[in-house]
Amino acid sequence: MKIKLIPIMLLLAVALIGFNSCKKDKEIVKDVTFNVNFNHKVNNDLVEMDSLLYTNAFGNKFSVSTIKYFISDIVLYKASGDIKIATAQYIDARMPSTTSLSVNAMVSEEDVFTGMSFIYGLNEARNFDGAFPNPPANAMEWPIPLGGGYHYMKLEGKHDSSGSIKNFQCHTGPTNGNQYYKSFNSNKSFSVAGDSKSIDINMNIEKWFSTPNTLDLNDITRIMGNESMQAKLEQNVTDVFTIEINE
Repeated sequence: MKIKLIPIMLLLAVALIGFNSCKKDKEIVKDVTFNVNFNHKVNNDLVEMDSLLYTNAFGNKFSVSTIKYFISDIVLYKASGDIKIATAQYIDARMPSTTSLSVNAMVSEEDVFTGMSFIYGLNEARNFDGAFPNPPANAMEWPIPLGGGYHYMKLEGKHDSSGSIKNFQCHTGPTNGNQYYKSFNSNKSFSVAGDSKSIDINMNIEKWFSTPNTLDLNDITRIMGNESMQAKLEQNVTDVFTIEINE
């Protein structure tokens, strides 16, 4: 009789393990909210708009009045399936409704995210006439004689030029068929313990004018057709954005 009972006990044990395993799997998959915030800083502090408080690497004292731009193709990476946060996000620092976005996705507590990526601006597949027909994004149209589509960014303000206050207009975009958008990647791994995850994408404004090209704000206006300046700003943007994945 004992010999016959052993297989029965083994079957019960295997069934119990399988039941607990399925139960555990169901418990660790949850609906997670990913909150992405777009912040605008100068020297690590949130920018104070319309205040002539800042000095760039060239020595220009400057203020900021306009920050409008596109971030596109925001993706979080994990082995069990990537999560697309946004195809294209229009951001205006003066419009709080545009400076954050939220996306929900089913995530396992065992999932490990291996990083994220995004594009500053718009690539060729997204940047074409009529892609953004509604305001406020439609006001970012790029001149048709320069190739059409949309600005990547409008960064504007004032600067002190030898005691005379002047405007600067740092407008970037595709020029005469040449593309100046930039891809960013973060390889920082993270997991999700709770029901939400907060991610900050920071624009460090002073770095537009510092590395590797130290730029004089006297030269930063009417630059949409200036391919040399567009190329320099594309090089500088490498240090402009930082990503913070909050615990």
